[in-house]
Amino acid sequence: MSLPHVCSFCNFNFKRKDNLVKHLRDNRCEVGKNMSLLDIHERISSLQNKVNGLSITGNQNETCINSKNSIHNTINIAININPVTKLNLDYIEPEKMKKLIEECSPDHTKMNLLLSEYLQDVFCNKEHPENHSVKYIKKYPPTFNSKIQDASGKTIDVIKGLKETCDILTDPVLDVLRTKLNECVKKYKKDEFFDYDMYEETIKAIKEELQKPVIKTFLSSFLQNDILNNIEMKLDLKQIIN
Repeated sequence: MSLPHVCSFCNFNFKRKDNLVKHLRDNRCEVGKNMSLLDIHERISSLQNKVNGLSITGNQNETCINSKNSIHNTINIAININPVTKLNLDYIEPEKMKKLIEECSPDHTKMNLLLSEYLQDVFCNKEHPENHSVKYIKKYPPTFNSKIQDASGKTIDVIKGLKETCDILTDPVLDVLRTKLNECVKKYKKDEFFDYDMYEETIKAIKEELQKPVIKTFLSSFLQNDILNNIEMKLDLKQIIN
């Protein structure tokens, strides 16, 4: 059964679309003929208000739009997920690493917590789903799906446990942190509003921490505490696109 074709002015239902077109084109609508521009504007506003109940939910492959009137539309959105070696870091400004340095000084024991918050912005940022390269499949035992590049440069999905996932992520994460730290130092070392001498020891301490064994241990904590406990970072096996 086809949907009725309704005149937005007089609300008359037409069985056929061409009859509605003729009704409007030939200026037969008595209600519409007597409406001013203000009336038309208010009618449009009224129609827009009817869809105020729309809510949007989605995952990495599709977005579903649900309204209070139980109208369901599915919009397929192509989101290209970056492999862990080619993350989008453009949105992470040097200011964020500067804040990490400032908050780490002088208490370096907070470093792991602050690095964890930093990586959340890299891997779990809602506004940058293209970087959701690591998601968990199940908690017991911890199992993760990581997007990597194979020898031919093709992006593939690798499903591994906690230890193997840490091995996969160590080099890419180390590269991210070193790159962003160097960007920050380069920008603020000669900034007259940033007391570089005051934070030099903290920067040195952070650089000393950015070593493979340390990052591997840190990643184990990050995956268990930040990825596994974030329901939005759960991946259904059906969602994997080869």
